[in-house]
Amino acid sequence: MKKSACLLLAFLLGGAMLVSSLARATSAIAPIQAASNIEVISSEFGLFYDLDSDNPSFIPTNLVPLTPKQSYGWVIQLNTNKPVIKWREEFTLPSKPEIWGIDESSSKTSADGLTTTSERTVTSMDGVIFNIWDIAPGDPQGHYVMRVFVEGKLVATFEFDVQ
Repeated sequence: MKKSACLLLAFLLGGAMLVSSLARATSAIAPIQAASNIEVISSEFGLFYDLDSDNPSFIPTNLVPLTPKQSYGWVIQLNTNKPVIKWREEFTLPSKPEIWGIDESSSKTSADGLTTTSERTVTSMDGVIFNIWDIAPGDPQGHYVMRVFVEGKLVATFEFDVQ
């Protein structure tokens, strides 16, 4: 499991492709209390392609090919006036990967090696937040689950298969 270092997703944030993708959200979306000044508009899980190019793309899907360096992850559109957002991701695999490849300063792995929890405080780009992972050699096949919390509230659960 290797975390993608690429942040070139920014092109998607203003693009019509992302907006249309997000409008077809397939995950469970939970409202955040009004006091937090954040509303989840949409969320989507899928594959990222060509992140290092001038034309990266995002394709919604719940099936991730077990191909090294295949990028995948989630994008969540928020309606908020908050410039800084705190999110947490709980990521559970069907069996322990050979490596997690995480930043240990902001992520922790469970004792059984099946779940990693990552926390980030990010500047939202027009209310869009996201996280990207890459398939690494030794990643297991099977059913994966990502639970995403924003400002302490569960806002999306993404279930997908890696084959």
